[in-house]
Amino acid sequence: MVSTPSSSTSSPSPAPWLWDDGDYAVTARDLHRLSVEAVRRAGPQSGQPVLDLGTGTGNAALLAARTGARVTGVDLADRLLEEARGRAADAGLAIDFVHGDLHALPFADGSFDVALSVSAAVLVPGARQTAHELVRVLRPGGHAVVVGWHEDSILGRLSTHFPVVSPELIAEDPGWYSPDRVERLFAPHPVTVAVEEIPFGFEAAGEDELVARMTGTHPVLVDARARLDDDAWDAVADGLRATIHEHARPTDDGGVRLPARCLVVEILKDA
Repeated sequence: MVSTPSSSTSSPSPAPWLWDDGDYAVTARDLHRLSVEAVRRAGPQSGQPVLDLGTGTGNAALLAARTGARVTGVDLADRLLEEARGRAADAGLAIDFVHGDLHALPFADGSFDVALSVSAAVLVPGARQTAHELVRVLRPGGHAVVVGWHEDSILGRLSTHFPVVSPELIAEDPGWYSPDRVERLFAPHPVTVAVEEIPFGFEAAGEDELVARMTGTHPVLVDARARLDDDAWDAVADGLRATIHEHARPTDDGGVRLPARCLVVEILKDA
């Protein structure tokens, strides 16, 4: 299935090395429920070719493969791909994990019946090119489910600290982060798009644990700690801590939950 794509020439997505920093598997565990929802909505069938864009440690790819679908996961982060391959092997699932750029997917036009992406495609700068590639590799009548975040959600507020942390991750036009933006993003393409907001939250034993988990494991923040001086890092960490304190809510078991406005984008390519 891997072939020379017919997409327009594009420079690689920025900072593939960044996602090899830290321990993204911790974040992946937090996001597993969203992968379950994405696969449920996509409804892959046995034997169908399915692509997981920005597969990371393979959450959505593994879930899709359990339906009997023929699954390919693509990512730029080599260490995450190795983790995904190990998880698939442990589960006895045959999944093809491929090193590739979401701006220039190494697949022929119309290669996949179903495409999935959970908090991955939405993070890649250059949303128009990512959307172009997603539509290109879908067959006519194909279905994609992309999960991301509303620009007014807590993650949108947290990301106000990220330009200091990792400027290359901030797109000029964050095309995925509201229903209106998504509609404009896909307007040039032969697709029908539906956007739905669903509830989601990050849970922890307390605010301090949540801050420590983010700053100690998330690749963007681990990268930031390594390259910012102490004063700059303290400003980032203090901003994150204050934002979490403002928005975290207590749970019945004595922990905290940080609510997030999650957007699910469903794309149906014209037959």
